[in-house]
Order: sequence, then C-alpha cells, then structure tokens
Amino acid sequence: MFFDEIQEVPKWELFIKRVVERESALVYVTGSSSKLLSKEIATELRGRTITYELFPFNFKELMKINGMHPEKFITTAKESKIKKLVKDYLAFGGFPEVVLKNEKRKILTEYADIMFYRDLVERHKIKNLKVARVFFNLLFNSFAKEISVNKIFNFMKSQGIKTSRNMLYNYLEYLHDAYLIFPLRKFSYSLKEIEQSIPKMYSIDNGLAGVFNTEFQESIGRLMENAVFIELRKSGLVENKNIFYYKTADGKEADFCIREGSHFNQLIQVCYDISDIGTKEREIKGLLSASEELRCDNLLIITWDYEAEEAAGKKKIVYAPLWKWLMK
Repeated sequence: MFFDEIQEVPKWELFIKRVVERESALVYVTGSSSKLLSKEIATELRGRTITYELFPFNFKELMKINGMHPEKFITTAKESKIKKLVKDYLAFGGFPEVVLKNEKRKILTEYADIMFYRDLVERHKIKNLKVARVFFNLLFNSFAKEISVNKIFNFMKSQGIKTSRNMLYNYLEYLHDAYLIFPLRKFSYSLKEIEQSIPKMYSIDNGLAGVFNTEFQESIGRLMENAVFIELRKSGLVENKNIFYYKTADGKEADFCIREGSHFNQLIQVCYDISDIGTKEREIKGLLSASEELRCDNLLIITWDYEAEEAAGKKKIVYAPLWKWLMK
C-alpha cells in the first residue's frame, strides 16, 4: 500500500499501525515534510519503520542519465563535456522532469509556484498572500547568503507591508519543514549563540534558486556553494548538527565546517575563480584562521577548475575542481 502526504491526516500513525497489523501489508508512506522522518514519528510506529530522505538527482546521477561515467583517466574532450554538464546542473538543478525535458526554466517556475501554494499557503492556511510571497521570493533570492528574519521584517516595514517577526519565523520553519530552504547557522561552542546567529539560506535545488536569479555568471559562485551544501546534505550530514559555517574572531569566514562528534574533520571554502591573488589570499586566510580556532587541519578549497595541493605555512590546502569533487 502507498500513501502520499499522509502527514496531513490527524493520527495517521494509528491508522498505518492497524493496516500493518491487520492486513499484513507492506506500507510505503511518502510526503514533503520532515514530520515523516523517524524522529517525528509517534511512538506507535517506532521500531517498525525504515526512513529514507529523497533528494533531486545529484551530479553522478545526472552523468549516468547522460550516458557518462566517472573514469580514472579523463580526456580533455570529455572534461569539457563534464564541465558543460556541471554548468547545466548549477543552472537547472536535478529535478527529474527538469533534467529529462526541454523548457527547463518554465518547468522550474511552475514548480516554484506549486511549492509556494501547496507547501506554504495551503498546508498552513496562510491568508496574507502578499507577505508570504515576498518572504518566499526573498529567501530564494538570497540563497548562499546570510539573511535574518529581522532584516526581512524591517524591509517589509519600509515597504509598508504589515506583518510580524513571529509570523516570518513561522514561515521560515514551514519552508524548512517542507525541505525547500535549509537555514545553516554559524558554529559556536555555545548552543545559545548558534541559535541566535544569522543563518545562511540554501535551496533544496539549484534550479529553484535560479528561478529568482537569472544572471547565471554573476551568481555562479553562490550556485557552486549551494550545490556543495546540497551534496553534503545528501551525504547524510545535517545542517546545524554536522554542518555549520564559521566566522573567526577577526571576522574571516569558512563556508562549511564538517563536525564529527566533538571535533571537526574538514573545513571547506567554495570559490569560483582562485586566479586573482587577492581572492586567493582571502580564502586562504579564512581557512587558516578557522583551522586554528577549530583545530582542524583537513582544509579544502573547491574551485571551478583549479587543482593542486599547496603549503600554507605549516598546513596543507587541497584545491579541487567542483566537477571532480561532485564525482567522488
């Protein structure tokens, strides 16, 4: 038996429990809500379920669809094709229908509208459509950037749009619950400071982010960063538990800090063009400062096409092209 979006039905767990026990049926439950994750499921079903998170296609799946396979030795011609596919992935994301059909931008625009009305407005019975629409658009337009609910509230106030901070916080929680937006917080050894930090917003899919950002070349660094976050998230890491961003005492930033238990096992920067000496120094300084404060020596900078291992003082920094990193 298959049930989709059953979390909308009150006490659905009791019904499913009866079906399993009385009908001896194999039951599949799907839906676009984190309430279906094992940690949210009521006691009646605990120990009886196996939970999977399903994301849009990743890059390796996209390669397979296009008849390409990761190989140890890649010719210049094939590398060029892979980079072209990466650009398509950054621009249009990995939703199956988008990948397999033409008119990608039109499909993505329709997806954004469907998600706005189904996962936000209808599911949560929102009546103030103007506030919800402005908030929705601002979040997706600000992917891979720090943006606070307070800042959005002040912007709306300046535009004469009446709302409340609490309402906007609820909207953000709704979008996070529906797996549309992932707010990534700044790491601190204080849980209070983590919760009070200004989050960076990441979109579930680069294609959705692109609906609100049509200038591809101007946004390519942020699109790369969003793709890296989603790849980390798909690997089983969870925002604000295993993944954070970090700001050092002197204001330098590391894009991603991967935590395992009580220690960090990798720090990652994402930078499209590392050829400019000023840009390179800024990225390196951010990593090195974070490395000292978080006591982590596994340092990675993901670039568009620069590959190397370089010494930085007593530490080593690995530079990896995005296309190779995505194929691992």
